[in-house]
Amino acid sequence: MRRFGANWARSMLIVVAGLMVGRGGVEDRLLLLGSVHDPAALNGHAVAYDAGRNIAVLPSMSSDTLSVVSLSGNSPAVMGRLHDRTRLNGAVHATADGEGHALVAAYYSDALTVVDISDPSNPVVSGYLSDSQRLDGATAMPP
Repeated sequence: MRRFGANWARSMLIVVAGLMVGRGGVEDRLLLLGSVHDPAALNGHAVAYDAGRNIAVLPSMSSDTLSVVSLSGNSPAVMGRLHDRTRLNGAVHATADGEGHALVAAYYSDALTVVDISDPSNPVVSGYLSDSQRLDGATAMPP
């Protein structure tokens, strides 16, 4: 079973294999499969996983960026990146719909941005909704 997590303080994505059970449960051994480290672009608060395409989508709050990372093979690698100071300003949380789109909450833009990730090497904005009343300080997206 493959698991992954982001450590935004260290700006990296870590991919492991194994089973993790916390709070007094059994903990199986974990095997580190790889990691991606990028202080400028991998510092968001949430990672979205598209199981069908075996990719992770990582927002970056400080660089207004969305990175698409391949989880195929032995080591994760950044496939594509989208930088947008207007529509991804404060990109803090992302979720993937499993059909080639990522939904990104942009804190400073007070926005929800839809990014087409059907070509992971070339993510592009396909929709944008900004509303300072209803999305003020947008911080999370439902899974």
